[in-house]
Amino acid sequence: MALIICAVGFSLLIGLPLGVLAGLSNPFDKVMQPVLDTMQTLPAFVYLLPVVLFFGIARVPAVSATVIYAVPPLIRLISHGIRAVPFAPVESARAFGATWRQVLVKVQMPLALPSVLAGASQCIMMSLGMVVIAAMVGAGGLGREVYVSMQRLQVGQAFEAGLAIVFLAIMLDRFGEAIAHSDFAGRALRWRWRANWMAFLMLLFLGILSAVGIGAAFGDVRLSMSAPVDNALEWVRDNLGSITAPVSDGLTLGLLNPLRDLLTDFVPWPVIVIAISAIAHISSGWKLSLQTMTGMIVIGLLGMWEPAMDTPSQILGAIPLAAAIAFGIGLLSSQFRLLRMIARPVNDFLQTIPPFVYLVPVIMLFDVGRVPGLIASVLYAIPVGIKLVELGILGVPDTVVDAARAFGTTRWQMVSKIQVPLARASLLLGLNQMILLILAMVVISGMVGGAGLGLEAVTGLAKSQTGRGIEAGISIMRLAIILDRLTQAWAGKGR
Repeated sequence: MALIICAVGFSLLIGLPLGVLAGLSNPFDKVMQPVLDTMQTLPAFVYLLPVVLFFGIARVPAVSATVIYAVPPLIRLISHGIRAVPFAPVESARAFGATWRQVLVKVQMPLALPSVLAGASQCIMMSLGMVVIAAMVGAGGLGREVYVSMQRLQVGQAFEAGLAIVFLAIMLDRFGEAIAHSDFAGRALRWRWRANWMAFLMLLFLGILSAVGIGAAFGDVRLSMSAPVDNALEWVRDNLGSITAPVSDGLTLGLLNPLRDLLTDFVPWPVIVIAISAIAHISSGWKLSLQTMTGMIVIGLLGMWEPAMDTPSQILGAIPLAAAIAFGIGLLSSQFRLLRMIARPVNDFLQTIPPFVYLVPVIMLFDVGRVPGLIASVLYAIPVGIKLVELGILGVPDTVVDAARAFGTTRWQMVSKIQVPLARASLLLGLNQMILLILAMVVISGMVGGAGLGLEAVTGLAKSQTGRGIEAGISIMRLAIILDRLTQAWAGKGR
């Protein structure tokens, strides 16, 4: 809890002003985009090394690494929220003589509040997702419990600690949302003058007395889940192995291997560079085309061309699946409140439980290789996609929705012809974030037998070949920037 509070606090101090500047200034936004891509996609293992060299082994490097990883989505979502504010309220405020500070504080920030809250929530979730990696440099806490349990293959015990991380995430997320949506300062002021302090102190005393009494009566009460989880995994492995093995072989031989062979063996590298540059030119012009070509050539000069072409085969396999699941669930949950209430804790669970935890049962079902990494990437990416799809659909102005209903539109017409087109920028931002998160998971894929740049990064770090790990990390970053710029260009065309 102490580590997360510090990391989220520093992230908010850094992310709020930078997000506002990025939302108000196009030149600053262009400067920030490659920096955010680097922070979000460079594997944590890579930038953990210099942080450890500067601060040593303890909680300080863990907080630093967590801030680096958690602040980019906060900046992006704040910037997106400010840019998505309708032009009419801003122009009206300026017409009445409001200064730029008044426009920002009293018009743009209140209207961008859903995106700001989504950014804060995303920051909390990604901070909690980093606690296991932070445990590798001596952070301690629940991350250490997960890390040590995984090293000993105690899946049930690791699941218990991971579940505790999820409960912390949900608690912090709901608490922050409640404060943001309530008149906290006003209530505190009213409480100061009107509260019955004797009643408050009496309730506090009774609460403490009850807690002490329950502890003395029942002692150390513990609900153990490690044995049931271990038994369930063992049963699934023994009884479902005949089903999961063909699925794993089918995905590997029918999807991943053909894509890899196509990019590495059949298509020459100049053709790939020219084709991607042509797509960039069609999307946004010669500047993006030149940046894309330069990035691909840098990857080749670093000696990472073959693993870099193996990585997109995994990404191209994960993106359609993650996008289909995220967009489908996001659209449905935006239309049905009950489904939204059910999907929210599931999203929190998937986003905060460390990937190492749900990777082990996947490995037990599908064996080591690229398939467990593919499934882990999809599970890790879909929560942010669902949240941004919901945010975009629910953010469509009520006046437009009411007007459409007045003209007798059906629910399908409402979704397909009004809500989805008006939420296209948010949908493409969700796709962009899912791509970056899938790329960020390639290192985890390398740890469980996946090929490509993730394996290169893990091998370099395991063999103390720091240069090799940094080369792989830079190549991952270049791929991320290329995909990020392409999706942003498509979003611009959508607007």
